[in-house]
Amino acid sequence: MGTKGARFDERCRKPSCLFYGVNSDKNETIWASTDLKSDGWTSAYFLDKSDTISLAEFIPGSSAKILKGDAPVSDLKPPEILILEDNKTDDIRTIKMRLVSKREAPHLYMFFHPKVNIVGANLNGRDIGGFDDSEERISEKWWQWAYFAVPEEGIVLTLRTESASSVEMKLTDVSYGFPELPDFSFKPRPLYMMPAPYAFSDMTLVTKSYTF
Repeated sequence: MGTKGARFDERCRKPSCLFYGVNSDKNETIWASTDLKSDGWTSAYFLDKSDTISLAEFIPGSSAKILKGDAPVSDLKPPEILILEDNKTDDIRTIKMRLVSKREAPHLYMFFHPKVNIVGANLNGRDIGGFDDSEERISEKWWQWAYFAVPEEGIVLTLRTESASSVEMKLTDVSYGFPELPDFSFKPRPLYMMPAPYAFSDMTLVTKSYTF
């Protein structure tokens, strides 16, 4: 007994994912999609040089794969860390920093390498819990925090770590829509398609790693 595939139209639209990414560590700009095969619309963005990479390049710890294609270069600046204070007392290092989205993106994701032994944190004057569990502190997973509605002046984060630990982290800021790209015109989706209703579709991601 056979079944017919879904027929997409203006009332029942086909989800299609595309986002623009800037990896400042590699000085690379890409088109990307969580759809591992291009469709009738995204095929224009994934040509002969398309490839599959890990989403972890933008979201550390993610096991998802994404389709990648070359994209026009933009002048988008990566999120920035400004060290305000850096002190060591006994076995604890206290680092106060300001995290800023230079392009004023509304969402900011913070990722800390598993080797960073965080024993306490404070964000904009409010303590962050969850560091008392020794099993959590030696986890092989990246610490992942997200801040939504980032103010223009950024946010102030204070970390307390074991003093022997260097801090390796990545910042990824996320904005809605695609950037304006010189000499490039976006082709609209066909009427039977819509942006995929999950993370990062029709968004712009800019990422940069820091060690201090």
